Amino acid sequence: MPQSSPDLPRPQSAGPPGALATRTVLLNVVVDGQGAGPRDGSVVSYPSNKITTSKYTALNFLPLNLWEQLHKFGNVYFLCISVLMWLGEHTKLFIGTIKSFSTILTLLPMMAVSAAVALMDDR
Repeated sequence: MPQSSPDLPRPQSAGPPGALATRTVLLNVVVDGQGAGPRDGSVVSYPSNKITTSKYTALNFLPLNLWEQLHKFGNVYFLCISVLMWLGEHTKLFIGTIKSFSTILTLLPMMAVSAAVALMDDR
């Protein structure tokens, strides 16, 4: 039979003689200075057990997603071609025959769809 602490009250038999003793379990009762309970009225805050498995937050979605998108060869290729076409239009380095918006209009919707899919998968 386990030893009972002298500080804790011993259970009393509530029934007739020879009946088993009942036990009351109090939750959040101060034991050895730990915890909080209804007896002392104090409040103790504990860290949350919340687990976050999302990759993005509202602040880091755009930079992280752009970083991931620019690790794809096709996106980098279209971005470089668009920059070269823009330089051909707006500088005298070379004569640009195709307007840069044609490749930008291909690149931006593809990146927007990929970003939307990544955002939906993260939620």
